[in-house]
Amino acid sequence: IKLEFYFNNLIEWQKEIFILKNKNNKKTIKNFESINNNEIKIIFGKRSSLFIPFSSLGLIILVDESNIGHKTIETKIHYDAKKVSFALQKIWQSQLIITTPTPSIETFLNLENKKYQSLNKFNDLLINNSKFIIESNSLKQENFLNTKILESIKKTIDNKKTVIIFNNRRGHSPALICNNCGYIFRCPYCDAALVYHKNNEKFLICHHCGYKIIAPDICPNCQSHLIKFIGLGNQRMTEYLKNYFSNINIDIFDSDYLKNIKQEKEMFQKFLNREFDVLIVTELFLKYLDLIEKINITIIPSIEQLLVSPDFATEEKIREILTLFSNKSQNIFVQTINPEKKWLNELFKKDFYFKQIKIRQKTLYPPFGQMIKIKIKSKKLDQLNKLADYVHQILDKNISILFKKDEYVLSSPIFPTVSKVKNFYFKEIYWRLKIDDDQEKDIILKRNAILKLLPDEVEIKIDPTNLF
Repeated sequence: IKLEFYFNNLIEWQKEIFILKNKNNKKTIKNFESINNNEIKIIFGKRSSLFIPFSSLGLIILVDESNIGHKTIETKIHYDAKKVSFALQKIWQSQLIITTPTPSIETFLNLENKKYQSLNKFNDLLINNSKFIIESNSLKQENFLNTKILESIKKTIDNKKTVIIFNNRRGHSPALICNNCGYIFRCPYCDAALVYHKNNEKFLICHHCGYKIIAPDICPNCQSHLIKFIGLGNQRMTEYLKNYFSNINIDIFDSDYLKNIKQEKEMFQKFLNREFDVLIVTELFLKYLDLIEKINITIIPSIEQLLVSPDFATEEKIREILTLFSNKSQNIFVQTINPEKKWLNELFKKDFYFKQIKIRQKTLYPPFGQMIKIKIKSKKLDQLNKLADYVHQILDKNISILFKKDEYVLSSPIFPTVSKVKNFYFKEIYWRLKIDDDQEKDIILKRNAILKLLPDEVEIKIDPTNLF
């Protein structure tokens, strides 16, 4: 976004710039011809722009290597823009620049091994932990922010500055529970709690399949009216702040309210114009941080809320978020139920990388191993179990023939965090495969030969964005 903004303001370059937005219209196809004729010099685009018919390619800039949008998720053709960029760089013998607010474990390892050349000193990329103020708060209380943070919010607003609250939860409350019998309102088609949304009407919505009902006032199990909200969504945080502060102006920056890039940019401009006192944001906002000169204070109401995904890279992702905000914020308040937690302090140290490398090397997690996720589904639970066991037998038998014991790790079939979606039950098998640079081609050929033995209805993802 920042690069696009910069070059669009260079009038003398206007005819040599192409921004790929819709690849199906006639104008875009005409621009493809201009690119092939080398008339257009600079191309801005998402991951699909890597497949434009170039006649020459001198420089590739991959912006923010950790951006989840670089990997396909729900498309039939799976690819990773970072890997495609490296392939194009080799084909065209071009330069490749990767930007990142903080290096991934893989990038750090390649910098240490001199495979990459850094354009910055690594110390410039370390988190400035002097900006962080670690505060304790009990999840049992409904005082979602402690007194010190509330006082800082008031002071910031009085000084005509905007407060950012990073709360990565859409809706009002992640779950509703009956306080009398313990009944949890769940989606009938998915193994997931319904999320409470409160706009003009009150709804329970499944974030997996879109199932939606009007929120009931009584428990369907025991007919009690003692319905309790569980968790802290963005709408609930808004309610809390409006009850605490009089005449406060709050807005929300998440995908429930902003349905396209145009609405995102309009909301971001309102933020720059300071049209509200507090902006509650999710990860959707992170890509705009580079366009902000300074944020007075940023608040993370619960660091534990960012740990809900049981992923080997969770701490790395949290560190990236903290780094992004530390680059722009004067002060960052991080609330935790245990401010003495060692892992939180470890995130601020350079040793974080070396410790992660040691763990991943031992367990064959990326970048030392390739992660293969095999997803099995069925509408009947007994059929799912039989199919999952059959797939595991094929994998176990053939992997043990082609690879040594220290070259792979194969899990048993397990249920994911959400094991039922749209009336389909799911099980997953994880295969971690050691990758040796000198024998990578041979390893991939063996891997593919084994995966071709699996039934057609099995879904396979290489190095998935997340595990669960």
